[in-house]
Amino acid sequence: MKEITFSDFVPPVDIYETDDGLFFQGEFPGMKEESINLTIKDDTIIVKGEKGSKIPRIGKFYRSERPYGYFFRRFKMSHKLPSDKHKMNFKDGVLSIFIPKK
Repeated sequence: MKEITFSDFVPPVDIYETDDGLFFQGEFPGMKEESINLTIKDDTIIVKGEKGSKIPRIGKFYRSERPYGYFFRRFKMSHKLPSDKHKMNFKDGVLSIFIPKK
């Protein structure tokens, strides 16, 4: 699997395969489902979006450790994926996708 990442915020993901299909899980804390764009095409999974800051950028900051910003992650798999058969669930900031094998 080849991965390409362009971002300020890099959401961690797990991708694994079973006899039934491919499983993808990613953590998107503090985000809403509509802020995440998912594309499955040929042998590639693309996840992109933007995690906006809720902290006003005025005043005196003592510490800012939580990551924010645009993210783009592309995962090239070793085989073609069916783009219209996946099942997706987003709960508690975790995006779960199941892509069945053909």
